Amino acid sequence: MFKNLLLDGGGYQGTLIYSLSEEQIYEQYKKSKLLEEGYLYIINGNGKLISHSNEAMLLCPEEVENQIYTQRVMEGTGNYFIENREVVMSQRLNDGNWIAVAVIPLDNMIGEVVGIYKRFIFVIAVILIISVSVSVLLSREAIKPLETMIASMERVENGDFSVRVDEKGPSDIARLIHHYNNMLENTERYIREEYQIKRMKKAAELDALVAQINPHFLYNTLESIVWQARAAGAYKISDMAYSLGKMFNIMVNKGHSMLAVEKELEHVKLYVHLQNNRYNDRFDLRIDLDDEELLQYRTLKLILQPIVENIILHGFTKEQEDCTIHIGVYLNRGMLVYDVEDNGIGIPKAELESIRAGLKEQNVMEYDEQNAKLRRNSGRGIGLQNVHQRIGLYYGNQYGLEIYSEEGEGTEVIIRIPTDES
Repeated sequence: MFKNLLLDGGGYQGTLIYSLSEEQIYEQYKKSKLLEEGYLYIINGNGKLISHSNEAMLLCPEEVENQIYTQRVMEGTGNYFIENREVVMSQRLNDGNWIAVAVIPLDNMIGEVVGIYKRFIFVIAVILIISVSVSVLLSREAIKPLETMIASMERVENGDFSVRVDEKGPSDIARLIHHYNNMLENTERYIREEYQIKRMKKAAELDALVAQINPHFLYNTLESIVWQARAAGAYKISDMAYSLGKMFNIMVNKGHSMLAVEKELEHVKLYVHLQNNRYNDRFDLRIDLDDEELLQYRTLKLILQPIVENIILHGFTKEQEDCTIHIGVYLNRGMLVYDVEDNGIGIPKAELESIRAGLKEQNVMEYDEQNAKLRRNSGRGIGLQNVHQRIGLYYGNQYGLEIYSEEGEGTEVIIRIPTDES
């Protein structure tokens, strides 16, 4: 190996000659992994063979010098090219005086890439298998609560609303199950309440059928009393008996719960008329209608008489003489309204709050499952409560009574029910 020697003084001073044994170069060849399948050789700037990883090739350097790889390297085709399915790489050494040429089979390099690719595919496959397995396990855990809920739905479909599902699983599914359980609970309560209302209505109808027997008998008997009283000249007794009989006739109403507003007002007029016969005409009943057509509207029967009875029994002192009861009938926001007022003593505040609380409790009438009939509580204000609960039973709890009162200024009871057009 030669190297020109230049000193600071300028000009050519000499040439350094390095000497390397072939054994030393060959030892370096062995360290290169590139030569496991290929080979490496060194040529000088003139294309003459300097060294070869295959020692046998040193005996026939012309073969190496004349092969196409050497020629293309000397022509400067490039540091990297592929020829005859072999990869050829070259690199200049020793300031460009030597050229190292490495020849590696393409299949060997591709084999390495394929190996890496196979290992990569294997790793990806393992990751996919693990991912799918974990996904399946998680899906099963998520689906289990849904399968339980589906089984619950099948029982609900057969009429069993008592089932409930454990609120397990992911948050969204647990929340869904929570709302499903709430829906079942609300539905079950609604069905129970509807069943109770139907039983109460049925019991009320049975009570009405049983009650018809006595009013019919009483009405017929009173008719006989009327004719006999008139024959004897007892016209006041005849009038009272006639009014009472007519009251019972309206109350029976052929077993129907509904009647015309006109009949309801007539019933309360007859009741006050009878009370005036008893109390020497103390009570002045006044009825105002916004429109005569209101008389033909349908209404639940016997909702005014209990309120007027409550006024007569508790609304006036024994000394009061100008006892006025005013009933207004009008339409408001699609509802039929009865406005009943008196000019009596009013209701003490504590008692008024108690009566209002009683209206909210909805416990005036209770259904006796054992005897299949209604139990009715008793006490002051029970007439108001009975009317309020009957209205709620037939029309819904959004309808009913409101009561207002001031001590010494009288009492006002407002009744709201839906009209026929509602």
